[in-house]
Amino acid sequence: MRTYFYIIYIIALFVGISCNDKTVNPIPDPEPEPCEVPKYNQYTMYSGAIRIHNISNDGKFLFYSKLENDEDYKKVTILNTLTNEKKEIMLDSLIFANFEFPFVRVLVSPYDENVVLLELFHKLSNNSELYSKYYKYLIKDNQILDVTPSIYFDNGIPINSTRDKVWLTNSSAENDYFFILNKGVFRFQTWEHIETSNNSVFQYAISNSAKYKVIQIKTDTFFTLNEFNITNSNQFKRQFQFSPDERFLMFIEDIQFDTLNPFTFVQKLHIYDVEKTISTGKASLLKTIDLPTDLCAFQFTNYVISPRNTIYISMSRFDFKPMKNIYEIDFNGKILRQLTNE
Repeated sequence: MRTYFYIIYIIALFVGISCNDKTVNPIPDPEPEPCEVPKYNQYTMYSGAIRIHNISNDGKFLFYSKLENDEDYKKVTILNTLTNEKKEIMLDSLIFANFEFPFVRVLVSPYDENVVLLELFHKLSNNSELYSKYYKYLIKDNQILDVTPSIYFDNGIPINSTRDKVWLTNSSAENDYFFILNKGVFRFQTWEHIETSNNSVFQYAISNSAKYKVIQIKTDTFFTLNEFNITNSNQFKRQFQFSPDERFLMFIEDIQFDTLNPFTFVQKLHIYDVEKTISTGKASLLKTIDLPTDLCAFQFTNYVISPRNTIYISMSRFDFKPMKNIYEIDFNGKILRQLTNE
């Protein structure tokens, strides 16, 4: 009897390992050794990309778009990170004649895993300013509802009031609050401006609770985490993000790749410990991931941080490929799995 249970245990263990193997790296790309620096190709350097929009607060759904042709702009793909199943949000019926790239932004609800907010940009005419319309998408029901605030329902909100934003964690159903960088806090349903920003600083990122901010005093040369300097400011540092648990801050630094082609860049991803920086008053750099050296990646689009503190990143490895792929990596720059195969 003991032997029987032992055999069952071994079979179960083997099945468990097999299942894990399928989810860890379901579509691995080839890994030639060693990593060779490819020749720059001006025709593929910026053509084709996968842009990651966001990830759900439970880490189950990843939202992204392909940006290779006109049809790609009309849909958002939802990737189940647990099963690798995909479905698409079709935006054809929502698209205005004069839409602008990037014409969609995906915001995830802090209190309802079934809800995301789609922000679409458009022009009323060829010479007018940009406007934003808002649509609530219900993931389980595959349903889209126009929820643009009533005072702007017909045309949308002027774009100068809809910059990069965070859906704050103190929100609730029918009482949503957004912090818009360099603008302040707005109540979504009425688009009431309830808190203004400090005009003496530029804001680059804010945590979900609004407890932490990345700013630059207009007369200073440093990016600061709240009041503590973290790195010198220059045009090559961007995409500042806080992790969902607010423990880490990340940003991308562009490094010139080819001195003969001044607009070619590769990237480094810097990771800082937020709590240690605040408690010690000194910038606490946890890790720098050099994309070419650590990942053999020479093209990069963007990234998001998952709730379990891994990084989903859109990049092309080993060559300047027309289309990039999405990978999940850890904070040490180790690839955990590849999620797309373009």
